[in-house]
Amino acid sequence: MTDQRFAEMIQSGYIPSNITRLEISGGGLTHINDIPALTNLSNLILDGNHIETLAPLAHLDNLLALEITNNPALTDDGAYRLFSFSDLQVLALFGTSLSYDFIGRLRVALPNTAIHTSGDYPYATSTSSRSAFQVTPEIMITMFYADDYLHIFDGYDFYADMEMDQEIARRVVALREFQAAATIFCFLGVGAEIDTRPILDAALQMGKTLCLPRCGRDGLMEPVPVADLDALTETFYGIPQPSIDLPPLPPGAIDLAVVPGIAFDRQGYRLGQGGGYYDRFLPKLKGVALGICRAALILPTVPREDHDQPVSILVTEKEIAELKS
Repeated sequence: MTDQRFAEMIQSGYIPSNITRLEISGGGLTHINDIPALTNLSNLILDGNHIETLAPLAHLDNLLALEITNNPALTDDGAYRLFSFSDLQVLALFGTSLSYDFIGRLRVALPNTAIHTSGDYPYATSTSSRSAFQVTPEIMITMFYADDYLHIFDGYDFYADMEMDQEIARRVVALREFQAAATIFCFLGVGAEIDTRPILDAALQMGKTLCLPRCGRDGLMEPVPVADLDALTETFYGIPQPSIDLPPLPPGAIDLAVVPGIAFDRQGYRLGQGGGYYDRFLPKLKGVALGICRAALILPTVPREDHDQPVSILVTEKEIAELKS
C-alpha cells in the first residue's frame, strides 16, 4: 500500500467517506494526510506503517479509539498532537519509538483516556486488542499490503469468526503429524489472529518440546523452547515472546511448524503481514509446515515470489487439506 494508492482510494470514494472504523495493517504508509477527509472516523487502527507524524489526526473530531502498532518511525516530536485528543476513550501504542517520559506525560494530560502500551496490555491472554474498543463500527474496511487482494477483505470482520478458532485448534491437535511430532513450533495468536493457545497448551500437556518464535529487529526469527506460557515477558512490537536469555533451537530440529497467514491459497502459499520473518524461516525448516486459516480467507491464489515456500497441510474450521508440494 503506497501513500499515492491510499490517497486515490479515498479521493475516488473506494473507501466511503462515511466510514466509522478503518484498519490499515501492514500498509507501509509514510503519512496520513488524506485521513481527515474521513470525518466520521471514530475508530482508527494503524499497524505496520512508517508514519512519522500524527498531526493530520487533529482534524478528526469524532475519533474515540486509536491504536498505533509496529510503527517505529513515530517519535515524541511526531506524536505531540496526542495531547489535544481529550475525547479519546482508548489509546493503544505498541512498537513505536515514543519515550517513557512522553507516555508518562500523556497519561497525565489525558486522565480520562485508557492508555495501553507494551507490557501493560493483555496480549498474552490471546485477548483481541480490539476488545478495548467499545465503539461499534458501522463499516469496516481492512487493508493489507497486497493491493490486488484488497477487495477480498473489504468488510470482512476478522473478530466475528474467532469462535471458529477452537475447531481449528481441535483439528490441528488431532492430526497424526501433531501427535507424532516431538518438537513443535507455533506462534502465539494475538489481535485478530487465530487463537493458538489451545494448541500451545496441548503440546505442553503432551510432553512435547514447544517452541515459540522470537523475532529480532534484524528481520530474523528463531524457534525458542518454552515450558511456561505465562513467563513470556519479553516483547517485540507488543507481542509476548521468549526471553532473550533462553537458547534457540535450529529450524532443522522442528518436526512440525504451525504457520500463520492473513490468507492462504489452495497451493499452500500464504499472504503474510509483510515482515518477511516466515519467508526467511520456512526454507530452513526440515519438518512439516502446517498453515492455519479461517475458511473464508482461502483464496484462489495469493501473490508469491520465487523464494516463497508453501505449507504442505492447511487446516481451517471446515477441513484439513493435504497439499501437493
